Amino acid sequence: MQMDYNAAEIYLDSALVIVNNNLGDNTKEAAMFYNQRGVILDHNNQFEEALMCYEKAEEITKSLYGESPTDFAGIYYNIGNLYNKTAQYDKALSYYEKALDICKSNESTDNSLEIAGLTDNIGILYGKSGDFLKELEYHQEALKQRLATVGSNHPAVASSYHNLGTLYGALQSWD
Repeated sequence: MQMDYNAAEIYLDSALVIVNNNLGDNTKEAAMFYNQRGVILDHNNQFEEALMCYEKAEEITKSLYGESPTDFAGIYYNIGNLYNKTAQYDKALSYYEKALDICKSNESTDNSLEIAGLTDNIGILYGKSGDFLKELEYHQEALKQRLATVGSNHPAVASSYHNLGTLYGALQSWD
């Protein structure tokens, strides 16, 4: 089944209107809907509008919880993805690192796979900027985290092997 992003946007907009009318526009639910709406807009290459939604989600979350709730990790991850797609790699790196710091500091949940995914994304950004040794370091760390979390026969581990294989293949072609 293929995702219908236009329908998703319509339903999310309807949900946001209902939440805002009944609970107000400064709620955890509103922040969640703005963040998800940003994902949909981002997927549709409406980057400015997506960024506005992410920033609104961040603003609401900040007003509700202060500067360091775990809810920021998802928002920062999404903003990092947006900047990565628009080839603003320094900004993407900054947001991925913020998300990674939040995930690492949150000891109340098991988010090891999220940490590994962010670690991989940071590695990919280093590769895009030509720092292949740093990319290798991050991909190896992601693999280590995944192996420790889910064992050797898991699709997440396959993702790490893929990233390392792709990197080594690219390095070979540079020789």
